[in-house]
Amino acid sequence: MIKRLVILFALIFVISNSYAQNCSFTTTTSVNFGTYNPFSATPDNSVGALTVRCTGNGGPTPTILLSKGNSSTYARFMKSGVNQMLYNLYTDSAHSQVWGDGSPGTTTVQVPKKAITSVNVYGQIPAGQDVAVGSYTDSIVATVNF
Repeated sequence: MIKRLVILFALIFVISNSYAQNCSFTTTTSVNFGTYNPFSATPDNSVGALTVRCTGNGGPTPTILLSKGNSSTYARFMKSGVNQMLYNLYTDSAHSQVWGDGSPGTTTVQVPKKAITSVNVYGQIPAGQDVAVGSYTDSIVATVNF
């Protein structure tokens, strides 16, 4: 049983504040897990990327937050109809820091002011999930605070 999985980042934000600082970002690469093998003993990993462009020196350091997607917690899941598959997004390639909103158990990513920065989004599906065949997706909203 093979499953095809994609996490989509479809976002372009321009946010400004009274400090004359502006930030915008685009999805450079979506997190695409490809074909999932439920019989594999190793997790399925993928990497996506956001490109962030900030101008101006005022205000606090820009911080990127990621939403929970389909889930009501940061134990994220993708859906295919009524079926669900666990996964998560991380700030590091070791998959040790869940990328969220900074609430307990999650972290955020800071980017430099007055710079164009590429930021990786590391995704992982735990091994051995017995899920129905289908195309599983989740939509994540990224927000930049400054």
